[in-house]
Amino acid sequence: MNTPLPRIYRLLKSTAQRAPKAHRGVMILFTVFALITTAAIMYVGRRHEVLRYGYQLSRASQRVAVLRESNRKLDIELAMLSAPERIRGLATQLGMIPVPPDRIRVVPRAASPMIDPTPTATLNPQPALAVANSVNFATGTP
Repeated sequence: MNTPLPRIYRLLKSTAQRAPKAHRGVMILFTVFALITTAAIMYVGRRHEVLRYGYQLSRASQRVAVLRESNRKLDIELAMLSAPERIRGLATQLGMIPVPPDRIRVVPRAASPMIDPTPTATLNPQPALAVANSVNFATGTP
């Protein structure tokens, strides 16, 4: 029996001589196959990346929609809680009465926009007590 092993070995062995035509053909086919495989792997990798970014974008869009809905609900709640009629009703339930316009005092702002780091209540407690005791909120009398 004649085995093809010596012939295959002869085709694939590396020598300093010039490679036979069959060996060059195999190398060209292998190189072309390797390039096509590399291009296919790169294409699949890019498609996978695009899909991954699409899913991330979809999740982010859903999160934005949820946050916008939450913000809308909070705006509605703010409008309901800050309605003057509601505040007037709560004040009446707490026993407060409207103050006549001549009893309203406007306190001027401080000359300096800087806030003094030392509390004024500890330095001079009398003006704070005088303002607090000047009007009885339950009855509206001094």
